[in-house]
Amino acid sequence: MSDAELPDDVGAEIVAPQPAALIETFRAIGYNLPSAIADIVDNSIAAGAGNVWIDFSWAEENSSVTIRDDGQGMTEKQLIEALRPGTSNPLQERGRNDLGRFGLGLKTASFSQCRRLNVITKSRQEGIINFRGWDLDYVEKNDVWRIFRYCNDEELLGTLNKQTSGTVVVWTIIDRIIFNQHKHIITPAKFWDIVKDVEEHLAVIFHRFIEKKSLAIWLNNRQITAINPFMPDHPATQIFPDETFENGLVTIQGFVLPHAGKLSSERWSANGGSKGWTAQQGFYVYRKDRILVAGDWLGVFRKDEHTRLARIMIEIDATLDFSWQLDIRKSRAIPPRMFQQHLKRYGAEIRKRATEVFRHRGKQQKQKTSRNDFEFAWIVSEDNGRETFTINRQHPLVKALYEHSGEIRKSTDDLLKLLEITLPVPSLILNETLKGEYSSGSMPAVKESEVVRLMQAVYQKLRANGTTHDKALEDLYFIDPFSNYPHLIEQIR
Repeated sequence: MSDAELPDDVGAEIVAPQPAALIETFRAIGYNLPSAIADIVDNSIAAGAGNVWIDFSWAEENSSVTIRDDGQGMTEKQLIEALRPGTSNPLQERGRNDLGRFGLGLKTASFSQCRRLNVITKSRQEGIINFRGWDLDYVEKNDVWRIFRYCNDEELLGTLNKQTSGTVVVWTIIDRIIFNQHKHIITPAKFWDIVKDVEEHLAVIFHRFIEKKSLAIWLNNRQITAINPFMPDHPATQIFPDETFENGLVTIQGFVLPHAGKLSSERWSANGGSKGWTAQQGFYVYRKDRILVAGDWLGVFRKDEHTRLARIMIEIDATLDFSWQLDIRKSRAIPPRMFQQHLKRYGAEIRKRATEVFRHRGKQQKQKTSRNDFEFAWIVSEDNGRETFTINRQHPLVKALYEHSGEIRKSTDDLLKLLEITLPVPSLILNETLKGEYSSGSMPAVKESEVVRLMQAVYQKLRANGTTHDKALEDLYFIDPFSNYPHLIEQIR
């Protein structure tokens, strides 16, 4: 009998979670308001909605958020099931339009922002209006898993009267939105600034749906205009050849966006967003036309002012959710370690081109991504199902060490093997797990003076081997760890 097989009479106890404690845990998953709203819109898309209307109402403690769609709606049974925490197994196959995975989105997204959730729905097949809700104060007081069938707002109940079908999600007691960290009510101006952040987020995350006209999103009666982060329609945008992996399940394509001098102030502002252009660079991970991660180098590179025009599209199939470690919020993904080498090779070329455009103030460069010889400091391989890490003997600095080791060449090789054998992989994995977020910000701090010293040593070695000045500088972009420091390469230039 395997460990997974247990007899029916094993005699184990049922350990049910405490409702109040677990729901408060749901509130701390890490949504911000834009990502929470986006999760509700995902449900509308899965329900076949063509329109989503989002309304923010400011009334201090009585402020509210209402999200309405014209999707297929739910029957009473479906509504009750939708409000159950964990309505679907993330391992189950999902429908073509289903953007979820864990069956928690409606609840966790809502709980993260409000203490009272009302859902009103009208199914296309029955045409009957049903409503239910959660009240976290009630759950805390009674410590029971109980939704309520109560709504004293007749106008709210009549919201769907003129629709054939649809669903309305209402957030009230929105404590996470209207109160600051000191538990004081924010100003109206701050409230509307937050609403503007929501609009910007939705315009990017769902830009493909909006562009295809399969979905219209309205925010306080104003239709949201799509923001394509790659600006493919601009004549100065450089679009690079795409590459596919995993039998077509992953596609990557690079873009170098126009220099500021080639853009209107309006377009520069829209595509830079409230965070600015430097923050928006990086990989954009899509699944089913929806952006999961927007503007993150996924720990492969650092963000740099000189590479702010570099953006790379990654398309992953829904079957790769597990291997890419997609989280509940659909805002974080971790590429498989073996795939990171492809990302680094391809990304280094795009970052190099972006740096050249930045330096030459918009001058177009030859568009190619044919280089395959990225020199990693470490080589990751697999042996009997386990990842192994070896120092790359072809790395220029390692080759130089061998060439100058002379009589101690064997000792040099023994030292490298010792480092490989004693690499504390379990500790590194544990540290990464404890840190939580996997991003470029988690990379260790390194003194740039040390990087420059190593960079100059490699540059001199390349020149000594007959490489031209320009070719040597180009090679630095494709050598670990120099690809993370394009501005230092430019200093050598």
